[in-house]
Amino acid sequence: MVLLLFLLLSAPHPTQFNNIRVNSDSVNDHHNEEQIVVNPKDPSNLVACWRDFRLGYRQVAVGYSFDRGLTWEDYLVEGSPFQWDSDPGLTTDTDGNVYLVVLSFEGIGDSNALVVFKSSNGGRSFGAPTNVVLSGPTSFEDKELIACDRTTSEHRGNLYVVWRRLGFGSLIHCSTSKDGGKSWSMPVSINDETGGTQWPVPCVGKDGTLYTAWTRTSAPYGIRFDRSNDAGINWGTDITVVNTSVPSPVEVDGYITTFSFPAMDADITNGPYGGNLYIAYMDQGVNESLDIFFVRSSDGGDTWSTPVRISGEDVPGNDQFHPWLTVDNTGIIHVVFYDQRNGVAEGLLDLYYTYSADGGETWSDQIRVSDVSSKPNLTAQTFIRAMPMPAGLIGEYVGLAAWNGVPFPIWTDCREDGIQSIYFGYHITDAIVEKQVADAGHVLNASFVSEGLRIHFAPAEIGTYHFALYDASGRALGSISQSSSDFVWKVGFLPKGVYFIQVRGQGSEQVVKAIKLR
Repeated sequence: MVLLLFLLLSAPHPTQFNNIRVNSDSVNDHHNEEQIVVNPKDPSNLVACWRDFRLGYRQVAVGYSFDRGLTWEDYLVEGSPFQWDSDPGLTTDTDGNVYLVVLSFEGIGDSNALVVFKSSNGGRSFGAPTNVVLSGPTSFEDKELIACDRTTSEHRGNLYVVWRRLGFGSLIHCSTSKDGGKSWSMPVSINDETGGTQWPVPCVGKDGTLYTAWTRTSAPYGIRFDRSNDAGINWGTDITVVNTSVPSPVEVDGYITTFSFPAMDADITNGPYGGNLYIAYMDQGVNESLDIFFVRSSDGGDTWSTPVRISGEDVPGNDQFHPWLTVDNTGIIHVVFYDQRNGVAEGLLDLYYTYSADGGETWSDQIRVSDVSSKPNLTAQTFIRAMPMPAGLIGEYVGLAAWNGVPFPIWTDCREDGIQSIYFGYHITDAIVEKQVADAGHVLNASFVSEGLRIHFAPAEIGTYHFALYDASGRALGSISQSSSDFVWKVGFLPKGVYFIQVRGQGSEQVVKAIKLR
């Protein structure tokens, strides 16, 4: 059992994030379309990727951290077959290998490819890429994402890339690798209807079933869904998850391109909601604004729940868009999205976060992640050098990973004079763990005993102190006031994990103790 002592000048509030800049360059150009993963072998290791214009044209950059996102190193990925790289996606396998999928191309209407890079050292470097598909000017591969089977199924370790092929009917395609990305199967088309499709998102269910959902961009608008039980070889009949009111794409504030795409993930845990599928998406809500909605399926996608709005803030003109959803290793559902609630008239943006610990039945309040509202400055970008259009202005998606109830959000932030940078939200409970400072004369010891939590507290000044207990996600578990320096707090049964004791008393001084229960 490890006991650490910390002193804070303000309460470790569970709804706060430290905002940390990830990209190290100072170029006044695009940095957007982020993804992030957590290494299941070492949850302190995070790897992120994004579309990066620091050279004046589209490239893909990678950032990695070994302290849960407190500090980062970043670099441009090299080795793609063509000049431009775009639309990156990430996944990990159960051994901690990281896989990066990239669209590489010469230009719209020219040669292009989807390639996958592999890192076996926590994102410090990636090897040479392998081709998933290589195309000529008659078709264009677009909007690719990658998933890995991390279940105990017979397909464990399989990698899947899904994407939309422009031309030849605009079909959603899938390719499979059974050897860690060394080789890839011939592309297989997924959807039944041709045309009007975009934004396929894959995930793997608890039994190894491969699921893909996408957006229908022609009327009737909506989200469609299909599945494969044999590692992406054969697919079933398309299922309508939900019909939507807005077309895809739709613009916000003139240049921000948004889609009603399905941010989808599956619960592969052995918890009470294991096997569930979840989708968050954008659609028109009340007051003709764009809101974030949520649906779930408990029968493998045969049927879906009635949509519920999870973005809150019923404010006219407040558009909420670019959701991302992930399910962590404990079964908690995490969602982030852009939100204009702090500056509707000015078009200011913030990133917000919400979570559900009961399979989507109830949701937390929306938690502000970004600590500064911002707005992209079109004149500050030099996108004209790369493309005649601003490519969604701030990109078309953000990223989110999570572990043990702690979210790891990453997004495009424009707080620096409207210039795009990559920012990471470092959860405040992790900040407490990492930042050790003087104890100012207080002594706090705590340990778990059969009766509860044994507290020994030797304060700098005698008086009554207020004790509060939090879990690793920042959820309050209880509180008690005591003047005694030694007592047993009967907190009830607590599962294995990390807990925090906050003590407040004289003035604003506080002591916070981290306790690991094994």
